[in-house]
Amino acid sequence: MDVKALGCAVVALLAGCGSAGTSVSGTIAGEQFTAVDAVEYQFNGSYWIAIGNFADECAYFQGAPGLSKASSEILDINFAVQGVGSYTILQDPIEAGFNVYGSDCSETGGSIVKSGSVTFTRNDATGAAGTFQFVFASGDELSGRFDAPACSLPDAGPGGASCS
Repeated sequence: MDVKALGCAVVALLAGCGSAGTSVSGTIAGEQFTAVDAVEYQFNGSYWIAIGNFADECAYFQGAPGLSKASSEILDINFAVQGVGSYTILQDPIEAGFNVYGSDCSETGGSIVKSGSVTFTRNDATGAAGTFQFVFASGDELSGRFDAPACSLPDAGPGGASCS
């Protein structure tokens, strides 16, 4: 038994990093989006769920050195609601978009969600879980489920040292 690997797995579980309960189906810009991780965080008075195509998303957003990416894709859900329930994009205090970022964290592409909904089955201090169905301005559609543990960010917001 690899004791070091077991110890790292226990630390990752206790820290709430990663999200095995997240999946996305559909295409954006003609390509399948593969969800690898999801986190929930607060920034500028709003709550965000970030579903990314890379692992260690919380550490990346916290600015951990050495976690820079050549590029990343993130499905963002921005909301001002508390508790569980179903919400309609642009009718309730909720919006969403798909963003592509370069290694310096500059946005290099993306698309805004024009219609859809989010249903929260959990939305509390430990994070958020639920389902979504989004239609983008391009006509692309993404749907899926998320289980996003809470991630505490530095005052500077997402990125920090990861954005160089």
